[in-house]
Formats: sequence, structure tokens, C-alpha cells
Amino acid sequence: MQAFFRKSFFIIMGLLGLLPQHSHGQMGMNTHLQRDSLRALLNAQPIDTNRVLRLIQLGQLYEGSQPDSAKALYQRAGRLSERLHYPLGVVKYIANYTSVLNIEGRFAESAQLNQRAVALSRRYHLRRYLAVSLGNLSNVYLRQENYPLAIATMLQARPLLEALHDQSSLSLLYNSLSVCYDNLHQNAEALRCGQQALALGETMHDDYLVTLACIQLGNTYKATGRLRESLATYQRGYALARKLRVVEAQKSIIFNLGDLYVQLENPAKARPLYQQAVQLADSIHDVEGQAEARKGMALSYYLAQQYGPAEQYARQGLDLAGRHGIKKVQRDCYDVLADIAIAQGRLVAGQRLRHQADALGRRCSAQPCRKALRKWKPATVCSSSALRWPSSGASCCCASTRWPSSAAGCWPPGWA
Repeated sequence: MQAFFRKSFFIIMGLLGLLPQHSHGQMGMNTHLQRDSLRALLNAQPIDTNRVLRLIQLGQLYEGSQPDSAKALYQRAGRLSERLHYPLGVVKYIANYTSVLNIEGRFAESAQLNQRAVALSRRYHLRRYLAVSLGNLSNVYLRQENYPLAIATMLQARPLLEALHDQSSLSLLYNSLSVCYDNLHQNAEALRCGQQALALGETMHDDYLVTLACIQLGNTYKATGRLRESLATYQRGYALARKLRVVEAQKSIIFNLGDLYVQLENPAKARPLYQQAVQLADSIHDVEGQAEARKGMALSYYLAQQYGPAEQYARQGLDLAGRHGIKKVQRDCYDVLADIAIAQGRLVAGQRLRHQADALGRRCSAQPCRKALRKWKPATVCSSSALRWPSSGASCCCASTRWPSSAAGCWPPGWA
């Protein structure tokens, strides 16, 4: 499985433009040539299981630039697999198709399909793809913020990966476990899993795995107040992400560096980072990243007491998050809007906005971040009784992980 993972990983990452290329023009030309070559093979291919695999391979060539075309090809592969009574083909179709659904934020549909893939893999004893399907399903639960269920699902996948000696996937799985434990404020477990993910990546001399581990470890260090270690870890990850040209990882680290400077009460350094994150998220059509970046911009303007642009960006982030069901960003944007209203003396509006944030349900406490924000409020407007700060929990809301959406499951998207 490890060799299988490595082959699929580098093919897919190259197709998505996430690995170094000699030039973008050459990459585009090679992609077009590969598409033409595969289409010619498809035209000559009989209606058999190999045709299913060709359709999936062709879909992978479209996934980075034309996701709708990729989905259509994956669906054709799925329908053909059903006709041929080819369960492995159905599972592979689901693994690829749901990677696009995850990027689009269609998590409920993705979860249903991945549950079917798990059931098929168990029924037909597809051990390798049982691990894949469990990993992909757990990531959907993670994105839905159902962290206990995500952990339980990952722990089902772990012994399968250990039996298959798949160190690469184990590194990614430990990274995802660390994300979940972070969000549940189980800092010791988050740190342990993050360190295991990093150690596995370093043992394999895999810069991509090390990059992902650095992102998550930086988040864990930040959540526990170890800010110097957080900064150093982010910087290491960012250098590797630039070397690999992994835009998603660069975006994630820039986000988290911006959050770190917010935690350090330095909006002047945070804002240009969020501006860069806006550009990166827009360039790759990452809806969740677009919403997060605008929330960050709102926060940086709020800290500088520039309430007009702060409200404008918060409402942009709220609109994006609301349209795509990104609840955590919705909650955070409502909180920023409430802070703005209270700072301007509109206490009733602030209370209403705070209630809207509460209605979405809090899964993480924001006490340290809120304390930082309070210091920036005008003393003539804001008093301790005017604000309702969460009183428990030690993790900052800014410590939430921005997981690269190209890692839509515990494995690279489009693992066929």
C-alpha cells in the first residue's frame, strides 16, 4: 500500500500543480497531452474494468482546473462499475468524487457516499480501500466539526494502516487526530499525535508530510501559549511549502501566522498576512479559505479600531460561510460583528449578534483571544459588564486549524 500511496500521491499532486514544475506552460501542455492520450485510449478501450480506471485517471487530470468535468467523469466511472458489478470501481469512484465534494463544502453528500464505500470495502474484504474510505469519512466528520466521531473513525483505520506498513498515511492520520484533539482542547493528545506525524514525515524524508505536520504542530503550540515554538514551526513549514509550491499549505500557514499576530495584539503585522490569504484563497477558489480570510481581515481592522472596514469584511465572511454551511466561520463573524457593535455603543445590536453566534453552538472557547480584543476597545464604550466573555477553556479561537483542502481526506484526493 505504501508504494501504491506514493505513486498516486505524486501523480495527483503533480496534476494539481502542487509540486515543482519547470514552467506553468510546460505543465499545461503536458496535461493537455495526457488528456488527449487518455481520451484516445478510452475510445479504443472495451467496456471493462480497465475502462473504469481510465475514466478515473482522466477525471484526475481535470480535477485541479475543471472540477465539474472531473465529477462527470467520476460519475461515469461509478455508473460503469455498477453495470459491471465491480465493487472496487465503485469505491474508487467514491474516493475521487467525494474529494471534489469536500472542496465544494458538500459534506453531507460526501459523508453518505463515503459510508457506502466503507460498507462495500468491508463486504468485499477490500482491506486497503477500507482504510482509505475510513480515512476519507473521518475527514468529512472533521470538517463537519463532529470531532469525537472523526476520532472514532480514524482509530478504526489506524490498525489497518499499521498492518499494511503504510507510514505515509499514518503520518496524515496522526495529523488529523491532532486536529481533532486540538478542537476538543485535549492538548496533550494533540501534541503527542502532532509529534508522531512529524516524526514519521521526517523518517521518510517527505517534505510534504513534514509541511502538514508543521502546520498542525504550530497550531497546537499556539493554542497552548508556546508562541515562539509556534512561530518557528510555521516558518519551517512555510519554507517547505514554498519549495514544493503547495499553495494550499502556504495559505494555511499564512492564515495561522495572521492569527498568531492577532494573539500577540499586533494587527499591523496580521493584516498583510490576511490580505495575502485572501488572494491565495481566491486564486484557488477555496470557499472556506475565502470566508476565513475575510474574517481575519475583519478582526485585524477591529483590533485597530477601524470599525467600518471591519464590519464590511465580517459581513462578507458571514455571507460566504452562510451560503456554504461553514458554521465555525459564521460563529466567528457574528462574534466580530457583536464586538464592533458594542465598541460603537450599539449594545442591543451587539447582544442580538452574540445570541446569533450562540445559536450556532460553540465548540471551542475563545477566552485568550477575547481578552486580547478587549484591550483594544474604547474605554468610554466598553466595560466588562457590557461583554459576555466565555469563562472557561484555555484554547484561543484563532488556534483552529485551516486544513489544506487538497488533503480532502486522510489521503490525497483522487486516490484511485
